[in-house]
This record gives sequence, structure tokens and C-alpha cells, in this order.
Amino acid sequence: MPFQGGFAPANMPAPQATAIRLADAKGKSSIPPTHYEGAVRVRAVSVEKAKELSRDAGEITLALQVSPEPKLGWQQLVGVSITKAIDDQDQELTSVPMDATANAAPLNMNGARQIMIRQNGNGQQIIIIQNGNGQQQVQIVQMGGNVDQVIKGMTGGTNQIVPVRLKRGTRDTTSLKEVSGVLTAKVRSGQEELLRINDILNAKGMTAKGEGNTSVKVLSVASSEDGDIKIEVELSYNNEVTFEAAQIKNPALADAPVANGAPVPQLRNTQLMGISLKDEKGEPLEAVMQQVSQSMVNNTTMTIKATYMFRPIAKGQTPKSLTLKGSCPTTIEVPFVLKNVQVK
Repeated sequence: MPFQGGFAPANMPAPQATAIRLADAKGKSSIPPTHYEGAVRVRAVSVEKAKELSRDAGEITLALQVSPEPKLGWQQLVGVSITKAIDDQDQELTSVPMDATANAAPLNMNGARQIMIRQNGNGQQIIIIQNGNGQQQVQIVQMGGNVDQVIKGMTGGTNQIVPVRLKRGTRDTTSLKEVSGVLTAKVRSGQEELLRINDILNAKGMTAKGEGNTSVKVLSVASSEDGDIKIEVELSYNNEVTFEAAQIKNPALADAPVANGAPVPQLRNTQLMGISLKDEKGEPLEAVMQQVSQSMVNNTTMTIKATYMFRPIAKGQTPKSLTLKGSCPTTIEVPFVLKNVQVK
């Protein structure tokens, strides 16, 4: 058959086959049952791992490994529901509902069940991770730190092992012809604008609301003779919302020399705990200071009173709007189908 399209190089060698091992010595597939759904991989891991999670002799326990791609912003696996399970005896098995007892809720590698985020008076964010035994891990993230990366480090990354429990049928089950279901998970987008207050210099007493149950009430606004803007606000938000600082290169300062490395640019803060001021062109002012005077917690809602000071970067720069940027988790559903899953 002639070469189709383009050109055929002279004496082009025939393609060489590459051996890929797909089975073990007994002829069984060495690739575990796997399903890819968008940026998420669902895989049935070893029978040995499933036995570790087994709770009841009258049940069949599967161990599912859930592996999302980093771009998804995966935060927490909430649950799994099984919609169909057919075994090698053509029995339709029913799932055992999840509850709050040990090994019933979705686990990541360190057993995290609940993730909470708090704000202290120094602009730091406190991450609290609680496992199924009531034990807690606590870590402080300094102002400007990446909260999501810290959470991944505390929970052992994004690979998670999920125990799935099925009631045994009347006949002995060796494998499942098919098991299908839906995973529910929380994912987090990048930092995005949650709310905006325009005409900020005249916004005293104004309140704006945004995503993640966020709200900003402007308590006072004052300008000094040298152009500094001092704003006092009351900020409320859901404890799952995260904020970060933002910086730009300081044009007034030369890059700092570093031995055996590229010079490091000198930076200016333009956003503190998600709050920034911008001029009519959308350019930020320098965020000079943040001081938290009061912090309150009501169930899942955090409320703080804080004073911010901003300074024009360009001569004559005037603030026009206050923006709050943050990251809010959202819930997604991931369907999956696995075939030929060994259970013994």
C-alpha cells in the first residue's frame, strides 16, 4: 500500500514492536480494573488492601483508589454511591450505606475526614484537619502562603483509598463482572474575584456580598495628606474559603543579588488576605498594612474586623474599587464503571 500523505523517507525502517507486559505468569491481567472520567482516575486496588478495610464477614469490601489530576484542584472526597454491582454468579449485590463510623467514610492516606480553615489576628491562616478518631493536625500558613499546597502535604497528597461495602449474595462471589457508581468530591478553583465595591472612597457603611458566603462591610475610609488610604472593614466568609496575598515587582528597587543564582526581584504587596484596591484602569495600589482587631467564629462562618492601609504606586493614582479575591470549593460528581474486579 503506498504511503499516504506527506513524503516517505528513503529506506525507512519498519516499525519495531515493543513488548508490554499486560499479564502475570498465570495469564491474568496485571493492570487493575480502571476507569478514567475527565481528570479523575478510579482504580480497584489489591484484594489484600480491601481485606484490611473489611469490617463484616457478611460483606464484600472493595478498595477503590481515586487519583485526580493536579489541575482539578481536588480538595476532599465526600462520598461514593454504588448504582450497580453484578458478581460472577449474576447476583445483583446491594451496597451498605456509609456512616460516620471507622472505615465507613472516605479516607485519604492520612485518614482526614474534615478540613477547617481559621484566621488569626496576624493575618495567618490556621488549617485544622480532623480524622475519624477525633484527632487533629494543626498547621499555620503565613500571610501569602499557598493554603491548598499545605493541605495536600498534610493529607498525604490527592490519592485516596475509598472502602466500598457490598452485602454478600446467597452464592459465593469470586469477582464482580461490573461495579458502577458515582463519586462526590469537593474541588477548588484558583483565586478569583468574589466581590467588588465601587467608588470605595465614598463607600462608608456599604456592604457587598459574594460567593462562599463572603461579605465585606466598609466601616470607615480615610485619606492622609501623603495619599495613603486607610480602610476599616468587617469581613465574613465560610471557613472553607481561602485567601492569598498578591505581589508585583517594585520598580523603585533594583533586583537583589544572589550568590550563584539569578537576581531576585524586590516585590510590593498589592493584596492582603484577598483584599486589594484598584484604580480606574484596574491597576492595584500597594497594600502596606493589615491589622486584625477582632476575630469571631459562628459555626462555619468566620468574621473579622481589620484595618488596611494602601499607598499609590504611581503618582496621582486614585483608588476606585475594593475587590475581594479568594478560592471557594465546589462539589462535583464523577461517574465510574469497573469491570472484572477480583474480590478473593
